[in-house]
Amino acid sequence: MLKKGTFVKIIKHSIMLTTILAISACGKDEPIKLPVEHKNLYGVWEKTVSSDNGLSVDNALFVFHEDDTVTYIRCFKKPGKSFSQSLPNFDITKFEKSDLQIQVGWGPFSWTEDFVINKFPYTEQNQMYVEIDEHRLRKLKSNENSSYQTWPCSQDKDKDD
Repeated sequence: MLKKGTFVKIIKHSIMLTTILAISACGKDEPIKLPVEHKNLYGVWEKTVSSDNGLSVDNALFVFHEDDTVTYIRCFKKPGKSFSQSLPNFDITKFEKSDLQIQVGWGPFSWTEDFVINKFPYTEQNQMYVEIDEHRLRKLKSNENSSYQTWPCSQDKDKDD
């Protein structure tokens, strides 16, 4: 004979265990490799735009790592509004035609971010460019450092003016 309340405890623990297992199994798509024909995306791509004496900024950085992960950093700032987003080293989960999707977060706390590659890498005046989500990004040379650490959003994250 079970003690009073033991059956209820067993049911509660069973429900908790089932819930934990269900949640932990959710949400993570299998990472994929960058298609061979698009290996020229590997590297650091950056867009920096500043106007109004630096009061307005619209910067973006994409890094396509050789382990087929992507880093995305965005800084948008204008008087009265500031926005920044930093997504470091996340898996590519979809790459079809011009659609790029990365998996952000871990386990049950993950989501996807979708990007459109408007124009694949091309050369103009001895510089390589790619256009992603309407951002024209220049590929940095191997000896060239990104300027993202000096962007105003990295100094005052998500702060409204």
